[in-house]
Amino acid sequence: MNPNDLKKDIRIEDLSETMQQMADVIGIDKLILLIEHFGGDLVHISSLNSALRGARNRKIQSLLKQGKNYRDVATMFNLTTVAIRYIDCIKYKQKSLF
Repeated sequence: MNPNDLKKDIRIEDLSETMQQMADVIGIDKLILLIEHFGGDLVHISSLNSALRGARNRKIQSLLKQGKNYRDVATMFNLTTVAIRYIDCIKYKQKSLF
């Protein structure tokens, strides 16, 4: 029998506890798509903070370009001024690589 014929018969109780939790969040149909694509692979799901880092850094760089000072931007993002200075210099390092 073709495995595709059995996909519609997958039940939530057929899945591991972690997979059941994922199905609760994204739905079993989307979970099956993930299983088909990544099945057998070790997949790391980043934290939301990690996923947002690029957008945050672009916003910080935009504010600095608009003339905001390091201290004000650091306060807005609950970061240190050292961290803001580092993020500010990242754009120059990235440009020089290409």
